[in-house]
Amino acid sequence: MIKYTKRTKMPWSPPVSTPKCPACKKSVYPAEHVMAADRKPYHKSCVKCIECNIPLNPRTLNEHDEELFCNVCYANLFNPQVFTIGKYTGIVTPEDIARQKEKERLEKEKMERALKDKHCPNCGNKVYPEQAIEISEVVFHRICVKCIECHRVFEGKDMILSPGETPKAYCKFCFAKEFGISLRS
Repeated sequence: MIKYTKRTKMPWSPPVSTPKCPACKKSVYPAEHVMAADRKPYHKSCVKCIECNIPLNPRTLNEHDEELFCNVCYANLFNPQVFTIGKYTGIVTPEDIARQKEKERLEKEKMERALKDKHCPNCGNKVYPEQAIEISEVVFHRICVKCIECHRVFEGKDMILSPGETPKAYCKFCFAKEFGISLRS
């Protein structure tokens, strides 16, 4: 006599889902993950500042609401320096106005001299071709090209000179913050 037994099926369960990268919301597989803030797995390429896109390391990493920031951007956004409503600069005297105009005139002369004689407007020294970097027809030493706000050193393509008679060098992020203009390179 043949005896039939009822086959029991193995219970089916869906495959274990991979964790999602908080930055790009895509799956992060074990071979490509990097632990960043709060021991959450990120793609290595996603561990960068959300404001200025510079790569982050454990020393420069700051997290806020699952967004990563560098030290400079984090301090600018979440640690305001001024706790007062407005700035009081005191009484402006005619001497103050004359002093400010003289300062602006000297800066303008310095810029014009730099354009004409190929002198760096930041340090005032002569710029030789092997040291030169040109931004908007103004020649600087490579080591003198720093953002006036965040003091980052750049190679020139990400630097922008502010409009006006005495232009100042800004990185594109600080320029957008200062003047409310976004520039795409």
